Amino acid sequence: MLLVLTACTQTPHIYVISQGYSSEELAPLISELNTLEAQVTVSDAVQIPSEFDETSLAVNPGFHQSQLLNKIENLLSDKGFKRADIYRFAQGKHFYNGNNIGLYVKNPVVVNDYVMPSYIRTQYCNTADGVLQLAKNGDFVYEYELLNSTKNNESESEFSIIKLSGQWQFDQRYLTLEQHETIIQRYHFSQGEKPTFFGPKAADIFTPKLNSTNPALNCELLIIYGE
Repeated sequence: MLLVLTACTQTPHIYVISQGYSSEELAPLISELNTLEAQVTVSDAVQIPSEFDETSLAVNPGFHQSQLLNKIENLLSDKGFKRADIYRFAQGKHFYNGNNIGLYVKNPVVVNDYVMPSYIRTQYCNTADGVLQLAKNGDFVYEYELLNSTKNNESESEFSIIKLSGQWQFDQRYLTLEQHETIIQRYHFSQGEKPTFFGPKAADIFTPKLNSTNPALNCELLIIYGE
């Protein structure tokens, strides 16, 4: 997915993209960034490209405010972040126009500590029954059957299997499914317990965050351990 951020204003705008940090952990850094002559926006909903290091800055080739970049780098160092790599040529398909700056911070303690499984399935969903297959090359296949209440017409077979395919990404917080570079669903990852016939069991939970017109994409996806 290509991320393009543009702005007409001459005031620099710093977009802080975080992964694995809570708002409380980021607060000291954000407070210091707000003292600079720049607007600051914080988001954890944008996926950080896998090729970006723990701390990265992204600008465009024509960005010449080196003093501002130096101030940001000094703030990062003061707050204990790793020295930032600087990207100027839309690496990771993230492009910043004008005076926009992307500041990416990934928590090395939590990054890459969860390995996505090959399969996740629906459970306790009253609209569809399906299995999501995640290939290591970034492709996915979602095979599902709509349940009776959500079938489009009565002529559909009781066991009609529907397939979706596309690309997937996971950043330790969100599993994102895309088709033709368009996000079709984003699932929030958490760990907890789910009820089973043998009592509550540990589970990996993927909760849909977008309201899709496809009912199968609105189902929670689960891995339940020890059933």
